Amino acid sequence: MNTLNNLTKALYYQVHKGTAKGIDYLYWAVCMVELEQESNSLLKLMSMDKNESVFVFEEYFNRILNELNITIPDFEDCAREIIRQLCLEIINGNKNIFEITKKIFKVTSELDYPIDLSVWNGLDDGVDRITYDDEYYKPDETELRNEIEIEARMFLAAQADEDIR
Repeated sequence: MNTLNNLTKALYYQVHKGTAKGIDYLYWAVCMVELEQESNSLLKLMSMDKNESVFVFEEYFNRILNELNITIPDFEDCAREIIRQLCLEIINGNKNIFEITKKIFKVTSELDYPIDLSVWNGLDDGVDRITYDDEYYKPDETELRNEIEIEARMFLAAQADEDIR
C-alpha cells in the first residue's frame, strides 16, 4: 500500500504544480494495475492516448481516486515524496548529485523552507559556490558530495521511521 501512496503523491505533486501530462497519468495507471488495483475508470484511463487533453486525464484520475478510496494528499506530503525520490537518486548515483541537490532545494523553497529540510539550503549554497565562485571561496567538492549523500541517507531514514508509525 505504501508504493500506491508514493506513486499517487508523486503524480499529485505534478497536479498541484500544473505540470502533469498525459504520459504521467498513463504511467501512474499502469503502476496501479501492476499493484493489482481494479477500477473501470482505471482501465479507461489506461486505454487513452497520451495526447488526449490533460483535463480528460485529470477527470478520470479523480474518478479513480474516488473509486479506489484513495485520499487526495496535501501538497507538503507530495513534495516530501518528491524529495524522497530525489534522495534515492542521490544514493543510487543515477544522475548528477549537484543537479539533484538544486531540485531538492527548489522543492524545499516551495514548502517555505521547513526547519527539518533547512540543511538543503546550505548544501545548495555549497553547490552554487562550486559552480560560480572563484577558487578561493570554493568548498571541497568531494566533501560536499559526501555531505549531500549523508543528508540524503538521513532523510530517507527519517522517512522510513515515519512510515513505521
